[in-house]
Amino acid sequence: MSTPRSIAIVGGGCSGALSALHLLRSQRLVRVHLIEPRSTAGQGLAYSTDCLHHLLNVPARCMSVSPAAPHDFVEWLGNDSGAPVDPGAFVPRAQFGRYVADRLEAARREARPSSVLLRHPAEVVDIERESERAILHLNDGARLEADAVVLALGNAAPRRLPFFPCPGADSITGANPMFYESAWTPGALAPPDPDSPVVLIGSGLTAVDALIALRANGHRGVVHMISRRGLLPQPHISCKKNPVPFAAGSAGTLRELVRELRHSIRAAEEQGFNWRDAIDGLRRVTNEVWSNLTPRDRVRFYRHVKAYWDVHRHRMAPQVAAAVDRARRRGTLHVHAGRIQRITADPNKLTIEMLLRSQNTATLCAQRVINCTGSEQDYRRVDSQLLRSLFTKGWLEANSPGLGVRTLESGAVLPWLYAIGPMRIGGLLETTAVPEIREQAAALAKTLLGDLDQLEPRSERSARLSYANASG
Repeated sequence: MSTPRSIAIVGGGCSGALSALHLLRSQRLVRVHLIEPRSTAGQGLAYSTDCLHHLLNVPARCMSVSPAAPHDFVEWLGNDSGAPVDPGAFVPRAQFGRYVADRLEAARREARPSSVLLRHPAEVVDIERESERAILHLNDGARLEADAVVLALGNAAPRRLPFFPCPGADSITGANPMFYESAWTPGALAPPDPDSPVVLIGSGLTAVDALIALRANGHRGVVHMISRRGLLPQPHISCKKNPVPFAAGSAGTLRELVRELRHSIRAAEEQGFNWRDAIDGLRRVTNEVWSNLTPRDRVRFYRHVKAYWDVHRHRMAPQVAAAVDRARRRGTLHVHAGRIQRITADPNKLTIEMLLRSQNTATLCAQRVINCTGSEQDYRRVDSQLLRSLFTKGWLEANSPGLGVRTLESGAVLPWLYAIGPMRIGGLLETTAVPEIREQAAALAKTLLGDLDQLEPRSERSARLSYANASG
């Protein structure tokens, strides 16, 4: 019997769990180390929420863990509830988290004899290389050896905002602070005064999640969202599927891409569809189109286009959009386009000074400010001992324009080191949603457990140079 190949997966959120699942389903013998401090794998920040009003942003039919079984999640929901489930339903995110954990456990039980899943409730603080083996050092003092390592660190915490700390910030301490660096910090979305005004920095899906959770927790006061452009995510509506396929080679530059997308939207509308159908048609080839853009155009996209792309591409569930609309009509939600210039604090309130997009100034007062700007995508800035070490060693490099980590198409960083999911942002544009992550996980399992004799040993320096050149 052949010796099982040992794979260490760093991170047990959705990306890590799907990587482990597809490895365990392989016909090759494998020993999977899943290293995750949280007790439940497969959930991460997005799917560990206990708020049942936090819904998936896509219909249930799009959320299977395997590209080979597209209806699996819908069937699981039906078995879980004991009743048929509408494939077009937008269900609570917590249900998807339970589904991933359940499917991972099933893959562990049904794996081939001698294939095992080993859980490690810890964090990796460093990785070394010894005699063609990866040595992982954990924060509990343990030391693991593996043939290959998969970095599945998922979405990082938001970037620390420059206007905090500020004068008076030292007084904002204790069990009930007034400023939260993340919407997912315990207690952030449960203000003690239900009528107090709250400011959310950002107006994307994280801010929408925060608003929904505040209301679910009994908050009744006014909520202000502040972002540079004041854009809210667009709502999903019932629409037809991809009536205007997008030709990946039809646009060579960013300017041509925008022009071609506008043409596709007009064509969709002339056929009785809407812009959502055109966007969904483009999504099938988004990463191919992205790969054809020059580094300069990618930088221009992030600077000028991405905010508009995000609100059309990453849409709200219809029920969530209706709740946001009601709040705006009732005057309990205000969305401001502008930049925060300064936040000052006294014992009873925070004062937020803004420069609006109109170039006028405005001032708000609130008892709580929550950072909802979304995850940090420059992994060089993430507060992680492991990432600092890997970047210092030169094993990781950022994609242009300073996002994610550079990989080959297979996800390989080095012949023995791989990245999956959100960590590949920049090299890919679509890499944070489940359909893309499950495709990556399935392909990665084949790569890691394929013809091992084809992997030629190389020095670390020559491997880094080869991989950097190949990935642009």
